[in-house]
Amino acid sequence: ALAATGLALAACGGGNSNHNGANTTASVDVGKAFRDIKTDEDNHVTFLKTALGASARPAPTFDTTLGVFNPTTQAQFYALADALENTGTGAYTYAAQFLVSNPAVLVAGASIGLVEGRHAGFLNAITGRPLLTDPTPGQNDMNDPTNPVAGGNFSMEVPQPPSVVVARATPFLGGAFSLNGGPPPPNDTFGGLSGAALVTAVLNYALLLEYLEKTFYDLNVPKFFPLT
Repeated sequence: ALAATGLALAACGGGNSNHNGANTTASVDVGKAFRDIKTDEDNHVTFLKTALGASARPAPTFDTTLGVFNPTTQAQFYALADALENTGTGAYTYAAQFLVSNPAVLVAGASIGLVEGRHAGFLNAITGRPLLTDPTPGQNDMNDPTNPVAGGNFSMEVPQPPSVVVARATPFLGGAFSLNGGPPPPNDTFGGLSGAALVTAVLNYALLLEYLEKTFYDLNVPKFFPLT
């Protein structure tokens, strides 16, 4: 799930009513939803570390003094979270093709990717966007038929390769960012690896993204939605 440049810090629009008009986001416990998202991302890190065992990458060090980790308004927080979740959804969609040799791992990865999609749909709704969209036009915007990746198909998630994901993560990776001995983000073919080495590389890539999401939400959910 990772931040887009461009509109990442743009002010968000108002909430949308749901499909039958019976409720609006005013009746949704947004704080609880974000606490659920935080718990999900924490659990994703735990799951991936357990699945990888001794092969799990160490936690990277992010420079949490950067402004991108410290939104000052709720609107900025929503926009950054929206960018994170939409990027994560596309990242898992792309990575799935490299897990087909291991159906159990493929199902686990798809399950996490679908959770990211639930998060993204919620965030798209509360920021006034269509449910299937993305905050950075031209990168993953299903409403833009000129997008060569989307190809004018308005009902499918756009796969985002590591090169796109890393470019969008760049605002989070400045300052004192360190991999702490873990592998760098892969190229779009995961180095041509195969078998168990490929599965390990894909899961460690996912773990890097989940560490970033975990750090962002662990910092900001208690700040914007403290338990009282």
